[in-house]
Amino acid sequence: MATLVPLVTEKRGLTGKGVNRQLRNKGAIPAVLYGRGLEPLPLSVDPKALKTAVSGPLGLNTLLELSIQEGGQPLDKRTALLKDYQIHPIKRSYVHADFVAVDITKQIKVRVPIEVTGRAIGVVDGGILQIIRRDIGIACLPTEIPHSITIDVTPLKIGASIHVGEVTLPAGIKTTDLANNTVATCVAPQVEKVAVAEVAAVEGAEGAVPAEGAEGAAPAEGAEGAAPAEGAKAAAEKPEKKGKDKK
Repeated sequence: MATLVPLVTEKRGLTGKGVNRQLRNKGAIPAVLYGRGLEPLPLSVDPKALKTAVSGPLGLNTLLELSIQEGGQPLDKRTALLKDYQIHPIKRSYVHADFVAVDITKQIKVRVPIEVTGRAIGVVDGGILQIIRRDIGIACLPTEIPHSITIDVTPLKIGASIHVGEVTLPAGIKTTDLANNTVATCVAPQVEKVAVAEVAAVEGAEGAVPAEGAEGAAPAEGAEGAAPAEGAKAAAEKPEKKGKDKK
């Protein structure tokens, strides 16, 4: 069973940009708690305490026990998850947080990271392993959320894939993703093809070997040193017929 991580929050009476700015100047950040059948409750929380609370192996899937106070006095307690947050673009610190209340007796939907183990057979044969999905959607009780889902890619051959429906999940956990979604695949290495134009350019380059049948080919007709055409030799040797001399 997962351990609840305590986190102290303060109920806010006022909301708005000006109030939120003053709140941040005092070292706190605005937050909201919502859930099924629960009116959104404005809160404030220490950003450093929030970061510490969700820095464990479960990350955003860490079950939080929110101690809600008002004026420093205990008001209520709620089990919740950090559903969403905003980060300062430069300081990289939390500037806003959204909590969602959960019932530990009912299943919830979350996403957990995928941990790949083993060396694919296809990789040994020269293939390339491609991880298509880094996390997987699951449905389970809040107290049974795993740190990660382990997938062994050792049997993966070149051209083969592992799909969501083939992933082994712990007892009591079901996937919310489509069964035919690809998780990992092993592909053959791509061989770059030489362009035909490049081959032609190489064949026509200076010093290239002539094509078959080109060796010893006669020069073009009319070129210097070219052999005369058939019948031209005989015509050249025949004496020119002259007219009769006048007496």
